[in-house]
Amino acid sequence: MEIASPDLTRLLRAVSSGEEGAFDALLPHVYGELKQIASKRLRRAIL
Repeated sequence: MEIASPDLTRLLRAVSSGEEGAFDALLPHVYGELKQIASKRLRRAIL
């Protein structure tokens, strides 16, 4: 699930200002990115 940079920036600002629901909207995007990074690093570590 990819999100456009302006939308991501808006979500980050909303989280920072405490907007209700912003964190819940942001989390799936951050989680997906972190999962992808971890998967790549684990593959390199195993080889």
